[in-house]
Amino acid sequence: MHPSDDNNYEDICGYPDQEPPPQYRLSTGSNPGAIVMGWPSTGGVYRLGDVHIVQRQFLGLNRRVAKFLRPEVSADVEDAFCDQLRKLGAQWWESESKYSDELIDFQTGRPAPDKPVLYIGWPTSGGVWALSMDVRDAAKEGYGVIYNSLTMEEQCEMIEEFGGTFYQDPKDCPYLDLPGNEPDPSLSHLPVLSQTSSSPWTSSVP
Repeated sequence: MHPSDDNNYEDICGYPDQEPPPQYRLSTGSNPGAIVMGWPSTGGVYRLGDVHIVQRQFLGLNRRVAKFLRPEVSADVEDAFCDQLRKLGAQWWESESKYSDELIDFQTGRPAPDKPVLYIGWPTSGGVWALSMDVRDAAKEGYGVIYNSLTMEEQCEMIEEFGGTFYQDPKDCPYLDLPGNEPDPSLSHLPVLSQTSSSPWTSSVP
């Protein structure tokens, strides 16, 4: 951008232009849950937080990989990955900053108390299990233990035990923004990332 551009905050304040921050497909901090992002061809970004072992398996992501950058893949491949994210409850945002503006408490840096949390399970027998509430109630009840599940079937069982709702037709689930096709619960066709292997979701893993 040119120094005369009134929208360039750095130039107005006398600071040099800075490179935009890197975009990560997968990012993990000090806590177990990761954040996974997808960039659909229609624009914006899908964001899925609290991604643990079962969700990684569902997405074909190695549980031992801490982070990797947005891959250079075709629009069709990226849209397919976004479809998988949507099946786990990912939300679409105009940008990452829009998410921060709406759902992060800037006084604490933590999710707002009324931020909704969603637990999703896809049983091999069909349908989908869902449990949704605000983060404060989820913390009070200890529902985070659901993320201790080792398989998707176990996660479905725990969601049921905690009073989740079963939808025989996944399209009836009000918490999911599903694509036109229904998921293959086994997802046996999805590769699992390793430190050295590649997959349709990423060109390489550092």
